[in-house]
Amino acid sequence: MSQTSTANKTKPAQRYIWQEKLGEGACGMVYAAYDQHEDKRVAVKVPLTHDLHATRELFKEAELMEQLSIPGVIPVFDIGMLSDGRGYYTMPILEGQTLEDILVSRVMEKQRGLEVIERVAEILQSVHRQGVVHCDIKPANIFLTNDNQVFLIDWGTAERFISLEGTQVKNSPSLKGTPLYLAPEVIGGELARPQSDLYALGVILYEMWTGECPFFDDDIRTLFYKAYVEEPLPPSQRNGYWEDDEMLEEVILVLLNKKPVHRYSSAAALKQTLSTLYRAPNPLGLPSWFAPPVGAETYRRAA
Repeated sequence: MSQTSTANKTKPAQRYIWQEKLGEGACGMVYAAYDQHEDKRVAVKVPLTHDLHATRELFKEAELMEQLSIPGVIPVFDIGMLSDGRGYYTMPILEGQTLEDILVSRVMEKQRGLEVIERVAEILQSVHRQGVVHCDIKPANIFLTNDNQVFLIDWGTAERFISLEGTQVKNSPSLKGTPLYLAPEVIGGELARPQSDLYALGVILYEMWTGECPFFDDDIRTLFYKAYVEEPLPPSQRNGYWEDDEMLEEVILVLLNKKPVHRYSSAAALKQTLSTLYRAPNPLGLPSWFAPPVGAETYRRAA
């Protein structure tokens, strides 16, 4: 990978005191560590396996996060190699909950849910403009901090469709991401595109409203068939958590359209729609969910 300003200058054993495990995903594990040089706790992400490919993928993720360098994408502090041959990178420890944590523990109030999705759309607006698609948008990868920030996390599956030089990137189609949130075109073997990320936001909105994804089956082949061929049941026809809302239902069904060209043209267009329809006057400029529900349990997690 290219040299970056965060390239490690010392051996990890001399710099970091490893602490508790914070989490594990499909491609990596995250630990807390004390950074003796900076006198602070950080999160350290390492690959699950010791093979060179896993380390290359980890470095690719870290480098992409550095290149994006926008609010809503966690900054990378340091990149280097461990003595066991695995790569690592460090980042801040986030205090809060994933959207998945919240949806499992309680119903999300409608206005709060729409504000979160609007913020994710704003993040994706910047990401897509830089020629990147996330490819794994889901509640577990949306993090809400205790100080009222929203982060899109886990960039291990992200792909560039436009290079840093502004040229088209020739990727090979690959079926990666989380099945429940995969867009029909990706299931059908096409390359992921910005509208594929927007499809996943439609699934999340549907899930917030009804408590279920629009398509589900224990058999993955049947699930893919449903998502590729069948039309989703309008959320108002399910026993949902939110009151019926024709405008929101139309937004969701546009996002879930089988054809990418018939979805919103961009994340910016989706953000503008949600802002126009649902942004209530707020003299203090604070989201309605700035204060968490009384007694709500919080979690300390890292991306």
